[in-house]
Amino acid sequence: MRSVIYIFSFCLLFAGTAFAAALDDVRAAINTGQYDQAYAQGSALGSIDGLLLAAESLNTKIMLGQSKSAKKDAQRAMKLSQDVLAQDPDHKNASLQYAIAFGFYGREVSAVTAWRKNLPPKIEASIHRAKLLNSNSPQSTAMLGAWHYSVVYKAGKKRAKKSYNATEEQGRILFDAALEAAPNDIPIRANYVMMLYVIGPKKNEEYIQSLLPVFHDLQPNNDLETRMLSVMAQFEASLERPKAATKIAKKFLNW
Repeated sequence: MRSVIYIFSFCLLFAGTAFAAALDDVRAAINTGQYDQAYAQGSALGSIDGLLLAAESLNTKIMLGQSKSAKKDAQRAMKLSQDVLAQDPDHKNASLQYAIAFGFYGREVSAVTAWRKNLPPKIEASIHRAKLLNSNSPQSTAMLGAWHYSVVYKAGKKRAKKSYNATEEQGRILFDAALEAAPNDIPIRANYVMMLYVIGPKKNEEYIQSLLPVFHDLQPNNDLETRMLSVMAQFEASLERPKAATKIAKKFLNW
């Protein structure tokens, strides 16, 4: 009987170790830029952690502009996150990945579709939910700042304020708070700089110049950060050519 128990326990231990190793493989694929592989492996695992890594791989791919269909990949990431939230409505990472994907989806649809489906308030609500569950993490705070800038860009200042209470001023407050909490976060700083530039290159020029030098001292931890630092270097080098800088910024933001 002891032998049976020992063998059973060993099998459980081995299965747990193998599963952890599989998750490590998915994380490694994300970190090295193998996003399609990470999506396939994470989805195949079927566990909560596997599904969320698959969603993260899709969101990262969209963020880097590597998705052939950002809208479809955003919907896939939303579905993966929803599958986890169906099991655990208060899952922190699931709420975060869902809000990120929902935000990307909102960028992909037309202004008319966004208005017809009332997407801005729904996306905002998903970000607030992520902020609540993640204790106002810098990432969720920056996401809300990005929501304000995105709505202003897409709807225009007057309509954004009137219809959704979205403003540049609030976007800046939120992004500044996120940067104060996480000054070395490359995605937060990069998105902030690019949004500031597209929204108002001249009025934000001095502030943008104050945000850029930090990039020179940051070391990337993964493929996402490596690629972002490269784009920021190109952007900074193009600032004397506004059309080129705008093109880089808009491509980065998928605006």
